[in-house]
Amino acid sequence: MILQSLNILNYRNIREASLEFAPKLNCFVGFNGQGKTNVLDAIYLLSFTKSAFTSQDSLNITHGEQMAMVQGTYITSPQPSPQGREPAPLNPPSRGI
Repeated sequence: MILQSLNILNYRNIREASLEFAPKLNCFVGFNGQGKTNVLDAIYLLSFTKSAFTSQDSLNITHGEQMAMVQGTYITSPQPSPQGREPAPLNPPSRGI
């Protein structure tokens, strides 16, 4: 499965964010305390239904807010390319050493 998009509302220090991901490589760059790790934790929460940092869901809600939301879209199979070429496999074959 590939995460295609992520919407976050009131999750930790992220008031609101909508992210679209590239199919292969994505990077998060920013100064300390801007929420890079919290985006990764939101992805973890979406994938495993729990935070990697706390067992209490209420601790992930932005201070002073009533609720938080993490919503995402996964694709389960590669989409054909616009040029009509065959899509690359999700799990490329491993190479021996």
